[in-house]
Amino acid sequence: LHELNFGSFTDKEKPFKVNLKVKIKNHIQKLDDDMMVLTGAVGMDTFRDITAARKREYPVVFHPSLHSESMDRYIFPSGFRIRKIPQALTLDTPFIYRAENFVFQDSTLTISVSHKEKEHKISAEQIDEFKRHAVEMQKRELKLKNIVFEKK
Repeated sequence: LHELNFGSFTDKEKPFKVNLKVKIKNHIQKLDDDMMVLTGAVGMDTFRDITAARKREYPVVFHPSLHSESMDRYIFPSGFRIRKIPQALTLDTPFIYRAENFVFQDSTLTISVSHKEKEHKISAEQIDEFKRHAVEMQKRELKLKNIVFEKK
C-alpha cells in the first residue's frame, strides 16, 4: 500500500470515495521479454450460483446495492501495446446496471467500472430469460480474464 485517502464521512451530498495506490505482485505475468498478460483485472458477478440448477422452485430476489464506481490504472513499460483492447460495455437491465470502459494511453491501461444492482424479482418461470443474460456475462468474463500486452 503506497497511499490511502478517504472522502468525507459526513458530507452526504458528495459520493464517498476511497482512493488507493497499491503495488500488486504477480497480477501481471511476464511471459517473455515481448509479452505480458494481465489476469483478472475486471471482476463481476456472473450469477453462476443462481443459474447452476436446471430448475428453480422459488423466485430470485435482487436487493438494491449502492452504486459503485472504480477506476484501476495499470502502468506498463514503454513500448508495449494491448493485443486487443476490450470493448466498452453499457448494460442496463431490470436487475443490474453496469458500464465498463477501457483506455490505453501512454503505456497506461485505465479500466473504469460503474455498477449497481437493482431491486427486482425473477419468478421461476422467468429464470430461463435470466440464464441467457447470465451466460452472456459469463462469456464476457472469460474474454476479459486475460488481457495480452505485446512489445511494439
